[in-house]
Amino acid sequence: MRISVICPSFLGDYPGAAPNRRQIFVRAVNSFLAQTHKDCELICISDGCSETIQIVKSRYKKELQAKRIVLLELPRHPLFTGAVRQAGIDAATGEAVCNLDGDDYFLPHHLTSINSGFTENEDWVFFNYWIRPDNIKGVDHLFQSDGTLSTLNNGSHSWRRSLPVSWEGCDGKGVDNKIFLARLLEFPKRRKIYGTGYVLTNVQLL
Repeated sequence: MRISVICPSFLGDYPGAAPNRRQIFVRAVNSFLAQTHKDCELICISDGCSETIQIVKSRYKKELQAKRIVLLELPRHPLFTGAVRQAGIDAATGEAVCNLDGDDYFLPHHLTSINSGFTENEDWVFFNYWIRPDNIKGVDHLFQSDGTLSTLNNGSHSWRRSLPVSWEGCDGKGVDNKIFLARLLEFPKRRKIYGTGYVLTNVQLL
């Protein structure tokens, strides 16, 4: 199964922005390239950010030529606008879609686990993910998702690209993903899969 990974990126400054986001973004991209499942693509979406464009074009020339990485250069949107993610989905070619936020990363087996666990009977799947905040020592635990709105997040699900669900109008930090996930929950053909490896580094979810 071909899997499209959506990775929006704005590396400019804004209130509450994490430090070292350029290095963290490179970590995210490199974690995609290290996946054991090779039938996949990374859709990097530059949200009006020249730094994202410069990093991708300078560091990942070979991957761009091979179309393992696709770079979308969008004009600047308001922060946390669902239209940015939707642009990535519209450009995707995979049968399934999942997210990779630029401040998170994948363990090498993540897409392999999705590929092996996602059967023809599901419209979408959900899974646990690890929380490893960079700025808190000794925190390393598994966030348990049970498939309800309160426990699902950007990094804990994958869905079929053909599913009629959109990120349009899912605007605002902290609520954007819940709007989308509420739409996703309207499709009951789903199940939990195990053994995935999405690592969440956003301390605010603890």
